[in-house]
Amino acid sequence: MVACAPFGFLSHRAVRACQEVSDRCADAGWIWQVLASMTLLGALVCLCAALIGAGWRALSRFGRWAPRLFVAGLLVFVATAFNNYRTLGLRSKHAEVRTLLAAMQRAQAAELARNGAYRAGARAPALAEHGAMEWASDPPLTSAWALPGWSSPQRTWCQYEVDLIAGDFIARAMCDVDRDGAVAVYEARSKGSVRRVTAADLW
Repeated sequence: MVACAPFGFLSHRAVRACQEVSDRCADAGWIWQVLASMTLLGALVCLCAALIGAGWRALSRFGRWAPRLFVAGLLVFVATAFNNYRTLGLRSKHAEVRTLLAAMQRAQAAELARNGAYRAGARAPALAEHGAMEWASDPPLTSAWALPGWSSPQRTWCQYEVDLIAGDFIARAMCDVDRDGAVAVYEARSKGSVRRVTAADLW
C-alpha cells in the first residue's frame, strides 16, 4: 500500500494539471494508476509467497507430510475460491428467480381470494440473443403478468410462464444466463417454496 502512494500522488498531479487546460481529463494519469496496480499486485504475490514459506517451515517440524498436506489444502482453497469467483455473476443472475416466483405466489393467492381462480401466463419475455430480456410494458390484462402484486420487471435474465393444472398453478422460470444451451428450470406452486427441478450445477 505504501509503495503505491507515490504513483497515486503522481496520478492526482497529472489529473490536476490536465484540468487546468481542459475539461476532458478522464484518462489523465492512467499510466501511474497502472503502475500502482502492478505494484500492489506484486506486493500481494510477495506477501502470499512469504506466508506460504513461513507455513512450510513451521510445519516441517511435524514431518515431511505436514507441509505437503498444507500445500494441497491451500491449492484446494484457491481452486474453490477461483470457481466461486468465476460463477459469481451467473449465480447473481439466477438470484432473481426466487424473488419473482415468490411474488407470483402471493399475487396468485390474492387473485384466488378475489375471484376464486388463478390466472395463466404465457412464456415471457421474448428470448434475447445476448444480455437481459425486456418485458412488455402493457401485458394482456387477463394474464398472470397483469396481476396486482406481480408488477412485471423491466428486464430479467430468465423467462417465466404460469400454467394452470387441476385447481392449482405452476409458475416456472427458465434460465440460461451463460447461453450454453443448458437451461435451469425453477418451479413454484400455490403451496411450498420455490424449488429447482433441473441439475443443481450447470456451470
